[in-house]
Amino acid sequence: MRFGRLTRAPRRVLILFLTVTLIPVAALVWLSSSLLQQDRELEVQRLRDRLDRAAELVVSNLARRLAETAERFDVQRDPPGDAVIVEFSPRGIDAKPRLIYYPETPLPANLRQEAFAEGDELEYRQMNFPAAIAAFRTLSRSRDSGMRAAALARLAANYKKNGQREDALSVYKELEKLGPLSLSDGTPADLFALQAQCSILKEMGHQSDLLQLAQALNADFEKGRWMLDRGTHGLYFEEARRMFPPEAQPRAPSPESIAFAESVQWLRNEWKETPRDRSVDARWRSLWAGDRPILAVWRVSNGKFTALAAGARYVESQWGKAWKDEGVNIALSDLEGHEVFGYPTPPGTLTVVRKATDTSLPWTIRISRANPGADSAEFLQRRRLLWAGLGLMALLTVLGGYFTMRAAAREFAVARLQSDFVSAVSHEFRTPLTALRHMTELLSNDAVLSEGRRRDYYSVMARETERLHRLVEGLLAFGRMEARRSEYSFETMDPVELTQTAIADFHTASHRVELTTNGVLPRTTTIRANREAISRALRNLLENAVKYSPNSSVVDVHLARDGNRLAIRIHDDGVGIPAEEQKIIFDKFVRGSASKALNVPGTGIGLAMTQHIVHAHGGSIVLESAPGRGTTFTIQLPVTAS
Repeated sequence: MRFGRLTRAPRRVLILFLTVTLIPVAALVWLSSSLLQQDRELEVQRLRDRLDRAAELVVSNLARRLAETAERFDVQRDPPGDAVIVEFSPRGIDAKPRLIYYPETPLPANLRQEAFAEGDELEYRQMNFPAAIAAFRTLSRSRDSGMRAAALARLAANYKKNGQREDALSVYKELEKLGPLSLSDGTPADLFALQAQCSILKEMGHQSDLLQLAQALNADFEKGRWMLDRGTHGLYFEEARRMFPPEAQPRAPSPESIAFAESVQWLRNEWKETPRDRSVDARWRSLWAGDRPILAVWRVSNGKFTALAAGARYVESQWGKAWKDEGVNIALSDLEGHEVFGYPTPPGTLTVVRKATDTSLPWTIRISRANPGADSAEFLQRRRLLWAGLGLMALLTVLGGYFTMRAAAREFAVARLQSDFVSAVSHEFRTPLTALRHMTELLSNDAVLSEGRRRDYYSVMARETERLHRLVEGLLAFGRMEARRSEYSFETMDPVELTQTAIADFHTASHRVELTTNGVLPRTTTIRANREAISRALRNLLENAVKYSPNSSVVDVHLARDGNRLAIRIHDDGVGIPAEEQKIIFDKFVRGSASKALNVPGTGIGLAMTQHIVHAHGGSIVLESAPGRGTTFTIQLPVTAS
């Protein structure tokens, strides 16, 4: 029964609900939040302590591995990838692998310039190229390699000026064979010869030979074949871009190669400021060369300045074990704040910092857990258990409060409905009893002298007595139905005859009941039913139709067969039933709003009894109604097999 639709819970029920439900739930939430906050603070402190211990180990391991690396690297051995080893000595610079350019170039050959005076006079002043060729040819046979290289360069230039390009190419090839011997301006002889050959081949239109030679020259540039300073390297590179065909254009130096070359420049300046007469222990520093971070490690021993320039990949490959074994990620930044190396740290991740000034390392180190989710798994598990317990307790509290409120509301609703029922039943009994008492007094006092009037009184008393009998029988029958003690004996009968009898037994002076049947309803259609029960159900519906249609004088009863079911429809043109009341109209003790508006007497058990009877017969009852458009009740009963 939907008591909540009949009445609102009193204020004390709501207060009871708030007391029983919301206050305990609020207390549970507050206590759980406090426990979670304390547990979270303890968890953060535990993780911070663990990170501090890991940070000390990482710093110690990095310092140890850095010192070991400084003592171990040697220019005679090729370093791992992403690193360069360089050695500065009075003899010059040695680097492995070779650089794209160097801080300085080898010293040029120390030549006697007067040996070339005659040839230069013939070439530049007299423009006598054949005579100059003869003079430089003699010098090109010198046993002094520097003298020979300078003479060959001048000889080839005069051949070119004299239009003898093939002879010039031959001399440049001979000059190329002398290798990286420095000319008077410090340019390597073979590089000068190759560049000159390319120029001549371009002038002669020998594209295939030019392309082949350009590709070889570019490959030598990339391998760092020549020890060029930055200016010379840039000059030859731009000359190659201008002179070579598009398919042979040299590739620009990579950012990594530029960074290593610039870091060696910084190391050379450091070497210049370092005393040569004593050894210096290993030192290190993080540089920002080009647009790349470079770690510089160096030492001085026996007048040699040996250094390692390493990139970020070298740091991870050589020393990554120092932090990976501790289960942490690190981020390194130099003294200027440049990011050197590191793993991305999600926002909110716990980190600890060790500054370079405190660790003697070349970086400031930020350390975080590599798998923070695993570290906090225990805390998350405790939190889930706590929230699950809180949710369960809150659910039980809310359910307890709800059912408590529901039970209280039900009791209040039942009490009110019972009060209404008792009042209605008392009224139903009072009316016939008052009439019976009045007439009995008149008859017993011989106040009625006419025999006709006496018979009328006896007739009224009989009707009122029958009315009381039906009311009592209805209440007793409903009581048996509620207790589920009603037992019906079924018999096969004609539904038309049953309905006609029920209508005939229903006496009303204000309404006319009209019975119609579907034209296709077979006369052999029968049902198995209890005559008294079905008659009571029909009488209840007819009484309702009469009570709630004061402005209409006709009640229609229609029989029709719908498949294997018989439909008995009782329709009136009364006030109708609102939609919100149709859902509860079959509940016991329920009377609609129209009963109060029309002052209709009743007990509120007629429709509940009717529904019980129909269901006991294996049927169903359907309501169709709308305010102001009347009401139709349809009883659907199964027909017997024919």
